[in-house]
Amino acid sequence: MNFENILWLILVFYLGWRFYEVRHGRQKEAPKLRLISRKTGEVIEVNLLNDKGESVLQPISPEEAFILLAKDMFTRIVHAFTTGEENQLKALVSPKVLTAFCQAIETRKKRNQHMDFTLVDFKEVKLLETNTDKVRQVAFTTEQINLLKDEQGNVVSGDPMYVTTVKEVWTFEQQEDHAWRLIATKQGDKNVA
Repeated sequence: MNFENILWLILVFYLGWRFYEVRHGRQKEAPKLRLISRKTGEVIEVNLLNDKGESVLQPISPEEAFILLAKDMFTRIVHAFTTGEENQLKALVSPKVLTAFCQAIETRKKRNQHMDFTLVDFKEVKLLETNTDKVRQVAFTTEQINLLKDEQGNVVSGDPMYVTTVKEVWTFEQQEDHAWRLIATKQGDKNVA
């Protein structure tokens, strides 16, 4: 990737854009990177070429694209849940999941507690078989540090030096507007939301 492309990417992310999709044109045409503005929803297309004028974007399968989307949603949902941002959760989860998450957030608030969450790594992310294209299940194996703290910042639960391996299955459903929402979570054999 040449210097101009690196500067372009830095500028794009500084202005609040994020990856939307990779579009593949005709054989002789370079694939285009689509970016979407977080503020306005505007979509732009960008060609990223190396110093030889060759495309640096490699085609990915629909399954790989969905896994990237699922990882992004996992990160955003967990962040919104741990920080208590209920409005962000509304756009990402179903009403049933939102109710369960909001109850947990309210319980923390009543106890004057807050969560600290650190996603150390995605160890494995696997798309599971489903009977429909509108519902997809993803098995996440992540390494996390989860702390529950009181209002003075003292750790009530968890250990800041202990990394926990968490296995979960999240179920996503495509909405009428084509956006995906989390409709259920399962940890081990236990339904969480």
